[in-house]
Amino acid sequence: RKALQDIESYCTLQFSRQHRTSILFLCVFGRYVRFIRIDRSGAVVSEATNYIENPRILAQFFWKYSHLSSVERGFDPTVVPASVEECQLLTRAVRQYMRAVDEQTARFHPSMECTLANDYPIYKATVPNCDTGEDHHYLIQKPCSESKYVLGRATRGYIALALNDTARHKTISGVEPPAHPNRLVFLKDYWRKYPTDMQKEAEVYKDLEDLHVPHLPQLFGGGDVMTSDAYLQSTQSPNPLDRYAHHRLVQQLGFPLKSAKDAKELVQVIRDALEGLISAWVRGRRLHRDISYNNILLNPDACGGPVRGLLNDWDISLDVPAARAKIPK
Repeated sequence: RKALQDIESYCTLQFSRQHRTSILFLCVFGRYVRFIRIDRSGAVVSEATNYIENPRILAQFFWKYSHLSSVERGFDPTVVPASVEECQLLTRAVRQYMRAVDEQTARFHPSMECTLANDYPIYKATVPNCDTGEDHHYLIQKPCSESKYVLGRATRGYIALALNDTARHKTISGVEPPAHPNRLVFLKDYWRKYPTDMQKEAEVYKDLEDLHVPHLPQLFGGGDVMTSDAYLQSTQSPNPLDRYAHHRLVQQLGFPLKSAKDAKELVQVIRDALEGLISAWVRGRRLHRDISYNNILLNPDACGGPVRGLLNDWDISLDVPAARAKIPK
């Protein structure tokens, strides 16, 4: 049991610090060795082999592993190390924001300070746009929220810097966001159940925008993450019920409820979230199904007016008429 806990701990740290689709490694215990591949669905483990009696198997493993590409070793090709100039861009943008907070010209965001962690490298992530088919690029460093488990959805949230010019960086409905130099946004990275009848989250936002549902975060792009040869990034579990596909989206940076300055702001934000919830049901017969403290956000940039609320995280929402139509009669 101790060995299993150690393996889980090592894999959790590796998935946290590196952007991977899987991890390939070996486990030696006494005279035996097992070869293990882990992804978000689970582990595939070889039979125990006596490497003293059969030393060739270790030599073959290391020789073959040394000839694998980084993608074959489990690294995500859509997230690459940022250049020195790009690292400076992210650092400068976050520090400018923190300076504005000190000067009381910007609202304090509790996750901003942890974004620039020296022990986390800066990466450039690619995010598809489900509407236009274009790819956008964002700089990310330490996640401001992440799952502590190896298996499952493994949701991670980042404060990110958009690299694309503002002329192309539009919402999926084509609306230009407010002008903002070095725009900081929120990037959500997770693994969704696949295959499934549930709509992809980026598509859900598009449908809700088309229905004019209010108090949604502006979505700047999102979709399933593809490999370099245009295949969907998905897990390789032999059990189809445990498979996941990689999904990523980018939206405006919201603020947690605890950043409300007074009771009036708090009541207004919760009221707006309820209005969005009711509107999604009345106009689209869609249930959110995940109302929580973390999914109601403040939007301090609401057209220069008072702070308004946002209802976030529609990834497990349900289109009720579509779901009923699939129930056998």
